Parts: sequence; structure tokens; C-alpha cells
Amino acid sequence: MIEIFYENIKSEYKIYAAKIFDDINLGFIELENDISENEKDEYFKISNEKRKKEWLSIRILLKQILGKYQSIFYFPNGKPYLIADYNISISHTTDVLSIILSKFQNPGIDIEIRREKIYKLAHKFMKANEIDFFSGENRFMFIMLNWCAKETVFKMQTQGNIDFKNDIEIPAQMIGNSGKIEAFFNKENSRKEYQINYKFFNSEFMKNKYLMTWCEGS
Repeated sequence: MIEIFYENIKSEYKIYAAKIFDDINLGFIELENDISENEKDEYFKISNEKRKKEWLSIRILLKQILGKYQSIFYFPNGKPYLIADYNISISHTTDVLSIILSKFQNPGIDIEIRREKIYKLAHKFMKANEIDFFSGENRFMFIMLNWCAKETVFKMQTQGNIDFKNDIEIPAQMIGNSGKIEAFFNKENSRKEYQINYKFFNSEFMKNKYLMTWCEGS
């Protein structure tokens, strides 16, 4: 079983955040009788141990949520999908993962650990007036939120070649530990508006602060 530390279940979508399963051997045993030969080949081609844990964990979590095993497939652009009643989006970082199952098309989710690297790279995905809107700790939180929200919007798109800095807009706005923010996707003379949910975590087993953002789709 995977330890779920956050869930948000609505009639048309479900969101979960959980710890990544740490024992590769036990994880594989959990799924060995469920996964296809093609999936086994895919798994054994993964050389990175962290990636193996992520691969196993998301499938164990999905099985736990649905009550039965469900294969995950991928479109050519890398977006995951299920042969089921739900659309899916997945994210993971360090020792945690998140998943959204939605009746709506093109849901998106992202989870991220607090990292100084995000702060240092802010100029690559944010404009100067967005970075300077806050100061101190609030600036760091907004930069982190900006990154995660843009990742969520990115995952909701079906097209490629997306510039986070110029194509996805997160207007400067007041934020708290959880809530919603406005986001806009501007591409090819069209403008789409989204309401992105967010939640900062700092639970007992997570020694660092995490942020999760999501949108149920459209």
C-alpha cells in the first residue's frame, strides 16, 4: 500500500498526493501478476533506480485508487492516458507523487519540492514585473507557484513548442497556503483562461515544503 497524505475527491475528478514506494523489489512483486509483457519490458529498460520507483509507485497508487490494475499508455507527445472512464495527469518529485483522474478533457497536475534552483531560474520562465511583485518569503512562494502552475497549464495542452515565459501568463496576485490563481495560455492568436488550484504542504514526514497545483481540465 502507498501512503496517501492528501486526497480531494469530487464527483467528476479525484486528486491524490502520496509517498513514492521505496522498495523496488516489493513494488514489482505488487504488480508482477498485473502488468503485461510489454510493460515488463518497459520497466526493465529503466536503468535509473529513482525512475523505477516512480514507474512502480504511480501504478501501485492507481491500482489502489481504482481497486484494480489499469495500464497507463502514452500519446506521441508524452501525455499519459487510460483506457477507462477517466483522463489522467501525473507528477512526481523526490519522494512524493501526485495524480489527477478527471472526467474532463486534458487535466493537469504538478508537484514540486522547494528548491533554490527554481528561484535562480525564475528569469527563464517569468517576466521581471512578476518576479518583483513580492519580496522575501512571499517572492519565493510566488515563484514556486508560478513554475508549478505553468507546468500544470503546459500539461493541459495538446500542442508542443510552448514557451513558459511568453505563452503562459500567471498574473501577479495575492496568495496564501492554498487557494486558486488565474492563468492564461496565449498561443496562435487564441487566449485560454484557467483556474489553477494550489496547496502548499509541510507535513510531519515531509521535512521540506512542497507545492501541488492542478486543474481538472475542460
